[in-house]
Amino acid sequence: AGASENTECNIIDFLHLQRNNDVPRILAYKLFYSTQYFIFVTCSVILNLSLSFLEAPASSQNYFTKNKDEDGRILALKLVTILSILLYLFDLILEIWLFGIYEPDRSLKESRKVKTSDRRGKFDDINKRNITHQHMLNKIIVGKIILMLFFIIDTIAPVYYTGRGVLSPIDNEDTQLLFLLPYTALLRAFWPMLRFGGIRTTLIIFTKTIYGARAVFFTFFITLM
Repeated sequence: AGASENTECNIIDFLHLQRNNDVPRILAYKLFYSTQYFIFVTCSVILNLSLSFLEAPASSQNYFTKNKDEDGRILALKLVTILSILLYLFDLILEIWLFGIYEPDRSLKESRKVKTSDRRGKFDDINKRNITHQHMLNKIIVGKIILMLFFIIDTIAPVYYTGRGVLSPIDNEDTQLLFLLPYTALLRAFWPMLRFGGIRTTLIIFTKTIYGARAVFFTFFITLM
């Protein structure tokens, strides 16, 4: 019932799994579109976006160097970051396991003839379906995989120091300040846009509205000039 009330849920996918008697994926499908799982994903997104508050640029009284981390903030930040990535990774793996990495072709799914020897034929096997019958990658899944790789690399990479490096005669490793804010912080906002279809739809409508009103904005700009 919870899955059927979800606007992002496509009942054809559920019937496909049900017809193939794929019980593990049916249960996972219901979980994936349940209210409880939506809350879980939302909390994981909030946790990841909230990391920036812990990574905020240091002030003159609250800064960190290699030898100045009395309260263990750097270690705590690293652990919370790893937890955030693991939550994202779990959601991504579950989605790939359920739907694969290829765009579903529901017309093929419904039109392929039934074979008495193997139920619905090879097309009903989700792994063989991805390899044999699909040729277009799911751009949303690919984008999330690329973001995940960036997150993982930035997590295992060393922290960023200020200055020109430890070999500089001016700066040394003990006095250089630590930047806790990673480069991938700029990419964090893209994950919820890829994860939630409602956000993508809203952004597309907003972009089309702005583009449609370009003449009004241009006239307003000319008036100000």
